[in-house]
Amino acid sequence: MNKFAVITRSQRQKFFKRPTIIEYDSHYLLELPYTVEQIRTVDENKLHKSLAKGIRKLQQMGVSRAIFTNDLKKIFDTNIRLQNFRVVDGTLLFFDFVPKMVVFLYKKYEFEPPNIRISIREENLSFIGQKLIEQLCYDGKFISVATADIVSAKQYANFLLDKLGIMLEIRNIVNVSEDNEDNIVIDVDNFSVSVPNGETLDGMEIEGIPLIEDAEIFDVMMCCGLGANDISVTKWKTGEKFVDIA
Repeated sequence: MNKFAVITRSQRQKFFKRPTIIEYDSHYLLELPYTVEQIRTVDENKLHKSLAKGIRKLQQMGVSRAIFTNDLKKIFDTNIRLQNFRVVDGTLLFFDFVPKMVVFLYKKYEFEPPNIRISIREENLSFIGQKLIEQLCYDGKFISVATADIVSAKQYANFLLDKLGIMLEIRNIVNVSEDNEDNIVIDVDNFSVSVPNGETLDGMEIEGIPLIEDAEIFDVMMCCGLGANDISVTKWKTGEKFVDIA
């Protein structure tokens, strides 16, 4: 598998403003010659010139894909292409694992499918929320969506009933509380799956995927061309803790 690059910032201020490349077993590290504080204030042309210079060096080494560390993802646009070089953002891969999270939680808490109440919460109902509803409708007989986009939700509910025979309960997200009867809540906006008054899953540990400091595991997966069906989850993440699957 071809190596990818992780683009990060300098830990300390440097006099010489040259990007640095460090090689590791699984990837290269492209370190820009600026700290996070400097990146927020440095001239934008200088910043992008330094980034382009580092990328050219990577290309000369045969590297064509990279990811930003989490702090740089807040500063730079992700999912960009530059001279046949791609900086990717795999954040949305999280939702490919949501059905597995749901199964783990209803087994752990001994909920009996299909008599499970599953709630999808999303401020503006998107294709992601709709896809999850269609994927989970056979696990949970009672499916609801909590959203502020009531008009779109009603149109989608009519589609579900007409095409798939699925009834979808619609709630206003403003009025939703944790005191309802939902067994499992999928918060699309906050990337989490939870049992009210129980655990909240918001990540995972994946076998064979290198753990890179300050980098998202989903970004690494996308850089490696891997999907949810290509890997094995060993632990679910809940906050700063990990939960064994077995």
